[in-house]
Amino acid sequence: MKLQPPSDLCTTSPSATDTSHPPNPAKRRAPRTNYYEPARWQLVDQATRLHNFSSQAIVRELTLGPNSSLFTSIDRGTVNAWINKDHTGWKPAVLERVARAAEGNTPQAPVKPLGRPQLLPLVLVTSIITLLTVMRAAGTLITHAVARSVVMAFIRTDAPDLFNNPKFKCSDAFVRNVLRDKLDWSWRATTQAAQKLPDNWLQQCTDFACWLTWNITLNSVPPELVINADQTDIQGLAKQIAAIGKGKKQQFTLMVAVASSGDILPFQAIFKGKTKNSLPSERTREDGKLVGFQFTPGGEKHWSTLATMKEWVDECVVPYANRKRQELGRLPTQKAILILDCWSVHKGEEFLTWMKASHPLIILVFVPAGCTSVAQPCDTRINRILKHLINLAISSQIPTDPLFVEVDSPEFDDDSALNPNMLVDIWGQLPMDLEEQEGGYIYTGDVA
Repeated sequence: MKLQPPSDLCTTSPSATDTSHPPNPAKRRAPRTNYYEPARWQLVDQATRLHNFSSQAIVRELTLGPNSSLFTSIDRGTVNAWINKDHTGWKPAVLERVARAAEGNTPQAPVKPLGRPQLLPLVLVTSIITLLTVMRAAGTLITHAVARSVVMAFIRTDAPDLFNNPKFKCSDAFVRNVLRDKLDWSWRATTQAAQKLPDNWLQQCTDFACWLTWNITLNSVPPELVINADQTDIQGLAKQIAAIGKGKKQQFTLMVAVASSGDILPFQAIFKGKTKNSLPSERTREDGKLVGFQFTPGGEKHWSTLATMKEWVDECVVPYANRKRQELGRLPTQKAILILDCWSVHKGEEFLTWMKASHPLIILVFVPAGCTSVAQPCDTRINRILKHLINLAISSQIPTDPLFVEVDSPEFDDDSALNPNMLVDIWGQLPMDLEEQEGGYIYTGDVA
């Protein structure tokens, strides 16, 4: 994801008389509406009984009904904030406000000034936007990680006391606001056609779940041997430091697999190239190899192929399954289930024939085509946290000194800029040590 610079980045600012650049309109406070008063709340309650706590239907009923003039500002977010998590009633706090309004004791909230207080000193903000502007003019790719690292570096250098302020948090939202308000920059990302669910996706997913349940019950498969695998595209490792835009990013495919018990199988990283010379340096792969990671060339593309799939099954899935059979005291003939998506390599005749001949104890179950966004466990959960952790690891590799200058030295190992060994630390944190809350992730593991 990159930033779109303003069109006049390298030109002088427009004059005050230039009508082609009208000034920003003054901020106005939105009108406050008390929906808890009896007249309005009675209509809200009637709409709720008609539509069984569906926020979208309630808003449509109120805004299009005969009393729409009373609900010009209501939206789904407002109604959702009133409804409890089970969608079976109103939240207790909402009912208390309705009761107070009926008694005529509605408390009036004090009027607060518009906007938030300026936490960053003006000199610090000027330094940040100056450096980012120069970097962008020089052709540097400004990503979330780069922008946040620049902001953090200047704060550590010039205003470290800000980190002791409980009201300050250098979050992604804070960085976006700084760039939007001070530079008029916005984030831009490459676009692609969104995957469309099949019309009968619910029936297909139901059949998939029934087929999976039947195989688990018939073969008495424990959770440790129900494995789901998915491939995810990673842009992280680099031949040169990606933060300063030099060289090409070493994009690769990561094969991720997780058991129903929560066990994470060793990763397989697939790189573009036909020989092992295309892989990261041997030194940066040492830690991964110790825990069973596979680093393999994928040919002309960094995609999974028939050869890499065979290697992954032989080197990752089979050793894990054999170890779990011994730990659980199961017979060597205990079957395992491997859930894959409907990809040409996975469903190809050659791979299916090889699996039946070489690994008859592994039952293949395929996620319905076009339904990975709703039925693929790794795609809907694990990969999101994985990419979040990778982004954090990449950010930690970027220099925090705003005056940092890369030294072109034969002793400088480019592969260590974004070390593949970081995958080992990330692998150790998935999935039990992280928990998603309100769009973010918090660490819930043992802090000792």
